[in-house]
Parts: sequence; C-alpha cells; structure tokens
Amino acid sequence: MRARSSGFFSLTMVFLSNYFSGCVSLSHSPPRLDPGLIRPWTTELGEVSPRRPFIAHHKKGSYELIYVAAHHENDPKSETHQLVNEAFSRFRPAFLIIEPIPASEGMSPQWFVAESLKGIKNDFVVGGESAVAVARATEQNIGFIGGEIDDRETYRELKQQSFTDEDILGFYLVRQIPQWVRQREMNGELDDSRPTSFLKHYCRTFHIEEARCPSLSRIRSWYKSKSGKDLSSKITTEESAPIFGSNVFTQKISSAIGIIRDRFTLGLIEAMLSKHRFVTVVYGASHYSTLKPAIEAGIGKAKETLTLQKR
Repeated sequence: MRARSSGFFSLTMVFLSNYFSGCVSLSHSPPRLDPGLIRPWTTELGEVSPRRPFIAHHKKGSYELIYVAAHHENDPKSETHQLVNEAFSRFRPAFLIIEPIPASEGMSPQWFVAESLKGIKNDFVVGGESAVAVARATEQNIGFIGGEIDDRETYRELKQQSFTDEDILGFYLVRQIPQWVRQREMNGELDDSRPTSFLKHYCRTFHIEEARCPSLSRIRSWYKSKSGKDLSSKITTEESAPIFGSNVFTQKISSAIGIIRDRFTLGLIEAMLSKHRFVTVVYGASHYSTLKPAIEAGIGKAKETLTLQKR
C-alpha cells in the first residue's frame, strides 16, 4: 500500500493547525489511527460484512466514536435513517462527520444545512442519511464537517497513478448517474445537458483547461471502449464499486479512489477525536469495513453494536 502523499500530509496539517489551536491538555492520550491498517474493499470483505446498517460504539478513556454504518437511502422510514435518529437520541456527541462533502467546505457550512433541511419531506429525503444527520445536529447545536478529501487533491493523486483526464472524468460521471436516478433528478434516457454541465464543472474543479476538457461524446466513446456498453441512465452502482483487484476498469479506479478517501477520512476522524473527544460519523457501511482494523487498533473494539429490532 502506498504511503500517504505529501499532499495528504499538508491537508491533514492544516486541519490539525486549525482545529487543535486553543485545546486544553487532556488526561488521556488521543487515539492514533494508523492508515497502514486500512484494508481495500474486496469481494471477500463484502461477503463477510454485515448486510444491514448498524451503529458501532467505540470508547477508549475519555474518547468515544459513534459510527453509523449506513446504506445510502432516501426513504425516511429506512433502517439507516432510523439509526441516524437513534444515534442522536441515545448519545450526545460533540461533533459530527458526514460523507458527501469535502472537509475543505469548512465547519458546518450553512449552504449544506439549508439544502439538507429543504430536502427533507415526509416520504423522501433528497440528501439521504447525511441530511438527516445534519438536521439532528443542527437541532442540538452540534458542529459538523464533511469527511471527504478535496476533489482537486483526489485528481492530483490519481494522475500520479497514471490515470488520464478521461479516466477520471468518465469515472466521476459513471458514479454520478445512479445518484441522479436515486434522487429522482433524472428520469428516462440520459440526455446531454446534465452530463455536459457536470463534466465542465469538474474540468474547472480539476483546473483542466477548457480546450482540453473532454466532451460528453469523448466520454461516451471512452466508456464504450472500457466496458463494451453504451453510456446510459441504466448504469448501476455496482460499476463504480471500489473492488480491489477487479478487471472492471471503473472498479479499478474506484478502488484507487476508495483508498485515497479512506486515508483522508481516517486522518480527519483522528483529528476530530483529539479535539472534540466524542464524535459521530455517518458514513457508508463499506467504509467501516475498510477502516475497522485501524479504528480498533486506535480506540478499541466496539463496546456495543446496535441494529434495529425487526418487527
């Protein structure tokens, strides 16, 4: 496994500098979470991972970690959404880390609070479990931060691994299409307008010059060459699963991104535990499986694991 890049260290040091300033000395040493213990997601790991969402409660000295291992869902009656509500009812965390936004957005970005609250309906939650978590945290005056590495840093690390602009942008689009469908933002066939805007946005994000920004036509050709299929709204989440050692190209790049993301998120969990002592993480269950050895080595095995009682 590659050592963390200098970019990762510089980003982590920014967080340590920003968030540790003013902290008092603690009676217990903060947990140290070793990124070398992160394991890649594999088919075998998936087979032994829990099938249902759950809450893992870790505690070491005065430090506590509540990890809501979520299934990405938009139904407010789903097990995941009920577990998020249970986590905030049963525990009183001092801080929250959520999945969908980068940490570079800063502490408790108000635009995300507004979008989260606006998207919560009786029968559908646009922002999924993260929106529910932010709503509960806002009610309890708990701060939060996105747990994701910045897209520009992800792009830089992928380029170092010899992935091309088409590979990266094509994968981002393949990963996004099922989310558009799940959030009811796309119905029927894949039109050109939304994907084209998406590609242009990420070209700007990655600082790819406009003249070099791959067109949707080029990405369609790229996808056909890599998968043998036409790009369409029928793409499933399985195509962007981060399966280590897979022969499916989009899964190969997803695996590389998964390791980059997990290293960053683990470093952020460590930093936030050191500052706030009691942290809730609402993230995909697969990330708990890959991070679990590092979490257990640093803060101990879960003292309890909670699931919803089936009726």
